[in-house]
Amino acid sequence: MALKKSVVIIGGGWSGIGVAGSLAYNNFDDYILLEQTDSIGGFWKYHTYDSVRMHDLSRLYKTPHDLSEKYKDHFLLQSEVPIYLQQYADYYEISNHILFGFKVTRISHQDDEEFCWTVTGINVGENIERTYICKYLCIATSYCRVPIIPENIKKSMNRFKTKIIHSADYKNPSNFDISKHRKILIIGGGHSSSEISTELTDAGFHVTIAHRSGQYFMRQQDWTSYLSNQTIEKSLQYWGYSMADENFKEILEAFNEQFSEKIYHINDEIHWTIPILRPASFIILHKKTFIDDMHFFDLLQNKSIEIKGSVREITEEGVIFEKNSEIQQFDGIILCTGFSHGLEQFLDDSNQYLSNHRYHYLPPEKSSLPITDGRCKSIIKNNLYFPGFDYGINQRVDFALYSWYVGERILSDIIGNDFTPELSPSKFK
Repeated sequence: MALKKSVVIIGGGWSGIGVAGSLAYNNFDDYILLEQTDSIGGFWKYHTYDSVRMHDLSRLYKTPHDLSEKYKDHFLLQSEVPIYLQQYADYYEISNHILFGFKVTRISHQDDEEFCWTVTGINVGENIERTYICKYLCIATSYCRVPIIPENIKKSMNRFKTKIIHSADYKNPSNFDISKHRKILIIGGGHSSSEISTELTDAGFHVTIAHRSGQYFMRQQDWTSYLSNQTIEKSLQYWGYSMADENFKEILEAFNEQFSEKIYHINDEIHWTIPILRPASFIILHKKTFIDDMHFFDLLQNKSIEIKGSVREITEEGVIFEKNSEIQQFDGIILCTGFSHGLEQFLDDSNQYLSNHRYHYLPPEKSSLPITDGRCKSIIKNNLYFPGFDYGINQRVDFALYSWYVGERILSDIIGNDFTPELSPSKFK
């Protein structure tokens, strides 16, 4: 027998608990949050490497209400994120509404039913199938959930005789035995490539990075000076602007005037260049600008980390690069090739909710996102939300505000004129 809830939230990360916190703060309790792992923030706990950290100050992630001052001016470490999110859940008393160890296997929709969404899944610990039906559905499973492996790599990776893993399975340098795997190739750019290469080099490995289009990054000293002037109040000035808005480009130009820090670019020969776009534009539009909070920059300048271009294919002993037909030997390979949302794994007819033209300002690999109004509400079904899939000028900082607003929008539908949201529609420009 299906269990009824007015609201079902899928995912217990930043955005999922943001929606739950908003509902709970407004004394609404007819909801359930389904989390696949045994912990709030389980993705951070189980599917990220030990040294990863956030690149925005924690105070910028808070909701309209204060939380612990302990993390106010702190870049959260991987081990601290689940603790911080648990404190968030405790603060808003939402833990009793969370079902842990529940893996969603299918979501379907029936147009003619009041409780129109059916969410089916397995309680992993008991191996029992359970079904929920609801009026409002919030899919907060992240656009970075399922590891991506490029086709040319996928076709040839099984040839490699030694160890090859995706960054989703990497935890720390002990994943590799340095006596057997001293020469490591990291395929891909972004935060994971830069951070993993730095700690492997520090541990004595010889690391080479291979990527197609170069690597953009800022130094932590530059980024921190910018963040030190940011407040949640300043974020609120801009959070109403989504990348889906027609006038977003003009808003971005105005925002650029406030942001003058340097962004560096390296290509396969380690040439230092400043991108044509101004920094704010580049961070927002590409979302792959790495914040060097250790000494990646120094290791590159000293050539302690090698940089190569694209990999054509993987062989038994190593790889063949696009610009060189010779096989270069490696003892281990880490695929830092990104993640996708994986909505097609459980959402019926998922393609109808997605668009390859969602954001006109994103590169193609980031563009297949849910079709929303820019603030997480689906345009296809008006009682379907995708918290964590939309962002604006503040990027990840907007997740807390957008997800809080999702809860308020649902309550506005349920309660009507008797409900007054804190983040009112007037804040949207």
